[in-house]
Amino acid sequence: MALRQKQIQSMIERAGMTTFLICNWQKFTKFLYYAICTSLIILVYACGEGNYSYSETETGSIAFSVEWGDAPTIGEDGTTVGMVSAASLDCVTAGVVTVALEIYDGNDNYLVGESFACSLHTGTVDNVPPGLNRKLVVLGEDSHGTALYRGEVTGLTVTAGQISNAGTVVVEFQYPIVGSVERFAYGVYVSGSYAYVAHGNDGLLVLDISDPTSPTVVGGVDTSGIAYNVHVSGSYAYVASGSGGLQIVDISDPESPTIVSSVATPAQALGVYVSGSSAYVAGGDSGLHIMDISDPANPGDPLSYDTPGTAWDVYVAGDEAGDKGCVADGSDGLTVMYVQPGPAITGSVDTPGEAYGVYISGDYAYVADGDSGLHIIDISDPENPILFEYVNTPGTAWDVHVSGSYAYVADGDGGLQVIMISETMT
Repeated sequence: MALRQKQIQSMIERAGMTTFLICNWQKFTKFLYYAICTSLIILVYACGEGNYSYSETETGSIAFSVEWGDAPTIGEDGTTVGMVSAASLDCVTAGVVTVALEIYDGNDNYLVGESFACSLHTGTVDNVPPGLNRKLVVLGEDSHGTALYRGEVTGLTVTAGQISNAGTVVVEFQYPIVGSVERFAYGVYVSGSYAYVAHGNDGLLVLDISDPTSPTVVGGVDTSGIAYNVHVSGSYAYVASGSGGLQIVDISDPESPTIVSSVATPAQALGVYVSGSSAYVAGGDSGLHIMDISDPANPGDPLSYDTPGTAWDVYVAGDEAGDKGCVADGSDGLTVMYVQPGPAITGSVDTPGEAYGVYISGDYAYVADGDSGLHIIDISDPENPILFEYVNTPGTAWDVHVSGSYAYVADGDGGLQVIMISETMT
């Protein structure tokens, strides 16, 4: 009897184990099924639609027309002096050789593209995979393949065997980036064949830019505090070094710079400009500080003046009515003033981002505007500065220096961006 009970109990246990395995196996296979399906969906999504080969009967077309935006005209000093209107623009004036058309899906995956002669202001892109939210990008390229113009239309629906009309694509001029260095950059100053970069916690960095398309690091020196900005005058580099105040560096040998003196500022030293025997230091919330640096080894004590916002940078340029200056005033944009015989604000203009750096060339102020890139502002009328043009940069624009045909932008994690600002349109 006991043996029979044991046999029955064993059978029950085996049946229970079998039932458990069957039930859990069903759950496992169900889980495996969904996992495989999900993986396939993710794989298709990641790879994009462009990997699928469509036949002509399965694709659609996108018709378009191009309207060229304004293009800059260049003065004898190599800086922008005006704009050519779209009405008078042609391929030769624009410097455009080829119009490249690129189609992307809603995830910015490239699908298909074609090229057209610049003289054609209308056209059709064929063999476009059908779907929703297609994006048409129009690029006006020069003889080197550099995109001088760019425009786009989004949200297009493409149906197989049909032509979708994108309408008119406004293609705007964009200043091309021609070179870069992948080093963190807060500030930059160009002197001769060298760019001096405020390299944050690592101090001052020196780059050889004799070939703007291929800048290389050749020297550097660590400074006290965080190097936010730099200005070069003669054989010295003046570094705004945060809590370290103003650091003065001998750069007579650019490959072996050495610190010769420093001066404390009332608050963080964020920006600096040198004019004659005076150093102008942007001191954040404490405004603008002016100090005597006639003897770089023994700078004088600073005199302080308030500004509306947070003073990140300052630039001073000679003017018939006195020294005209601009302060990159953070969220308050650009503040325009006369700094001699005493600072007096004349006007201001708000910028889309945070104004961190500024450089004056002729009647234009070039503003490093944080996440908003580089903005060019007309300051010919100091009482009424006007936003003129902008260039989006890949990082956060902290500072800018203009030399000849190029603007050198200290672009944070984007490193040093070299932008051609005087691409001739003739």
